[in-house]
Amino acid sequence: MVHSALTKPETKEENNVPKTDAKDAVVTTKAEGPDGKSYTILSTEARPNGLVIDELRIGTGAQAKPGSTITIHYHGTLASGKVFDTTRDGEPAEFPLNRLIEAWKQGIPGMKIGGVRRLTVPPVLGYGKGGTPDGTIPPNATLVFSIEMVAVE
Repeated sequence: MVHSALTKPETKEENNVPKTDAKDAVVTTKAEGPDGKSYTILSTEARPNGLVIDELRIGTGAQAKPGSTITIHYHGTLASGKVFDTTRDGEPAEFPLNRLIEAWKQGIPGMKIGGVRRLTVPPVLGYGKGGTPDGTIPPNATLVFSIEMVAVE
C-alpha cells in the first residue's frame, strides 16, 4: 500500500473546520494495535484540541522527538472502522516526523521503540475540510491510527 495518506497536504484547508471534542471520544478498555492484536489501554490523554492519545504498550528503546525520522508499523481507519492505509502484513514505513499530519507531530513524540499508541484524530489535526486529493480520506473525517514504534533516528 502507498503511504501517501499520511503526508500533510500543502494546502491549509483545515482552517475553520469544526473539531471533535475529546469528551465525545468513546471510552473503552481495549484497543487494536497495528498488528491486529488486542491491547489493554494503559492510559489516555485527551487534549483540548481534540487529539486523544491511548498508550497501549510502553516502549523501552530510543525516544521519538519532534525532529526525528521514525520507522513505524501503523494501521489507519476512519471512525467507521474502514481501513484507508496500513503496514499490517508488510514492511514498516519510515517518515520524517516533521512532514506528517499535525496529530502525528503532537501524538508521536515521547514514544519509545517498542511502544504502541492509538491516536484518535479530529479533522482539524488530520486532513480538515478538504480530505485527501484522491478521496481516500473524506472531508471532515475523524481518523484512528494504531502505531508501533520500530526505530528512531
